[in-house]
Amino acid sequence: MKEPKSQGKTMAQLKAYKKSAKGTNKAYWQGRIDGLAGRAEYKKYLKSLKK
Repeated sequence: MKEPKSQGKTMAQLKAYKKSAKGTNKAYWQGRIDGLAGRAEYKKYLKSLKK
């Protein structure tokens, strides 16, 4: 199963963008991370990794 994406970016990419962001942009990237993490598709992907 392929890793789900948020507007073309994987979770690892979103976390990297947040790490390098300054000021209010950190909140923007955190929102994108939370949005992807809350999706049923992403939760299903994480369960498939544990098998």
